[in-house]
Amino acid sequence: MDELKTNSSASRRKFVKRAAAGTALLSLPARSVWANGTVNSIVASGHGLDWASGERIMLRSHGYWKNNIPDSDKVTFSSVFGFDALSDSGNSIKLPTYLGGFEAPKLHHFLKSEGDSGVLIAGVTDDTDVFVKRTSKLDRLGNPKNKFDLSGPDNVNCHIVSMYLNAKYHGMHGVHYPVLASFGSLQNYVDYLSELYSSNAGKLGIELAAIIDQCQNGCIASEVTV
Repeated sequence: MDELKTNSSASRRKFVKRAAAGTALLSLPARSVWANGTVNSIVASGHGLDWASGERIMLRSHGYWKNNIPDSDKVTFSSVFGFDALSDSGNSIKLPTYLGGFEAPKLHHFLKSEGDSGVLIAGVTDDTDVFVKRTSKLDRLGNPKNKFDLSGPDNVNCHIVSMYLNAKYHGMHGVHYPVLASFGSLQNYVDYLSELYSSNAGKLGIELAAIIDQCQNGCIASEVTV
C-alpha cells in the first residue's frame, strides 16, 4: 500500500510539474519563468495561475495565419525579433539572390515552413544550406524558382511567428490571448520570445507547438501541459 501511495504521489507531482510548465510558457510572464533553460512554475515568478481571469485561451496555428496574415505583417523576421532565424542545423538563414546580396525571408514565408517540403521564394539561388529543390517555375528574369526549408529546429520558426501574431491580434481573428496585460507592450513580449529562442530554439519550438495544439479549440491556461 505504501509503495502504491508513493507511485501515485510521484505521478501526481509529474503531472503538476508538466501543467505548471505549460502555464508558464503560455503566459510568459517574467524572465524568472525560464531559468537556466528550465521552465518553472508560473507561481515562482510571483504571478497567479489565473492570469487570463478564468477565460478560455483561443490561439491560431500557423495553418491559419499562413492564409490570413495581414499584409502589414509581411515583414522580415529580423525586423520583428531582432536577429536572423535559424535553420535546422542551427545556422542563420541566408538566402543569396541571383542579383547579388541576400533576400531576407518574411514572416509569411516562415508560416508556410513546417516540415521539410520547402517554401517557394523567387529570386533566390540554390547556394544555401536551406535549399530543398528547384521547381519548373521561372521568375520574371527567367531564373528557376527554388524551395527552401525555413522550419528551423523543431519547427520553431512557424510557431514563434504564430505566437507573435496571436499576441498582437488578441480580440481579432478568433484569438483570445490577453498576455500583453502581463508584459505591458507587444515589444516586451517579443523581446522575451527572442530570449527563449536564443536560449534553446528547439525546445521552444516543441513547447510552443504543444501549447498551440492544446489551445486551438480553447484551453484553460493552468491546465496546459508541455
